[in-house]
Amino acid sequence: MEKVDTQDPKVKKAKTDEKTKETLKTRRLLIKELKTLGCQPKINEDDNNCVVFAFQGEMFRAYVKGWWIEVWHYNWEVADLNDIEDFSRLRKAINIANFDGAVTTVYEVDKENGRVYLHAKLVFILVPEIHELDTYLYVQIVRFFYPHRIIELEMERMRRDEGAFN
Repeated sequence: MEKVDTQDPKVKKAKTDEKTKETLKTRRLLIKELKTLGCQPKINEDDNNCVVFAFQGEMFRAYVKGWWIEVWHYNWEVADLNDIEDFSRLRKAINIANFDGAVTTVYEVDKENGRVYLHAKLVFILVPEIHELDTYLYVQIVRFFYPHRIIELEMERMRRDEGAFN
């Protein structure tokens, strides 16, 4: 059996072309299904593989990578970095929300402004063979709201348990 030189520029170009075709097909499919859900998607001017859309009043960015979609919900919550107790609770609540869910929540610290920004990410496959594709995509996007609620409830529980009612 003859070995294929993966460093060969022709092989690299063929793989890149195939991945580009997959990405373009997936991006078209994503846009079509987002329109079905009433999300009014737009291709990001700075990145052709990024689709920006609104869902239930929240803004999302979907990065298309072949058949995979990586959706980010940036800055869905802002917290005060200078409230040490609450920031500690927030970190614990994020860990709890991340433990069982498909959506991963992360935080970004802005020391200069004393703020903490929460972002959430979900990765899923999107192919035309999926049955009831619009429902599948709807379920994927709705998943973002579960960890939001878990974090909110955990913060309330921790404040109540500690006797802190900020």
